[in-house]
Amino acid sequence: MNRSDPKQSVRELLEEAHPALIGLSHWIHANPEVGFEEHHASDWVNEWLQTAGFDIERGVADMPTALVGRFGPGPFHVAICVEYDALPEVGHACGHNIIVSLVALTLACWFVLVMATSVVSALRQKL
Repeated sequence: MNRSDPKQSVRELLEEAHPALIGLSHWIHANPEVGFEEHHASDWVNEWLQTAGFDIERGVADMPTALVGRFGPGPFHVAICVEYDALPEVGHACGHNIIVSLVALTLACWFVLVMATSVVSALRQKL
């Protein structure tokens, strides 16, 4: 991975993560769960974020399927709110499986890499 060029680093990271992100989208789509009952989807998203290095808090806002992923210290915070519930009797015609896997987790990867690259770059300038 080319750490000196943040855009190229992000591109390489996302190309590498692409099959896993598509796989997650397909798993969620193949196993639709209606609102507030998305236990499998929540578990899969949790697993994916933990694998990417996030600290996970589950049961946020008194909802067992809600979670927050945190990465790194400091005052900079980014929130990405997504849904991954399915429609009763229809499944994922709403596309929430795509939102959580391809949008939210891609953004999470991007933020992690950008933050890491920014920190490394700032440290290099100070040396």
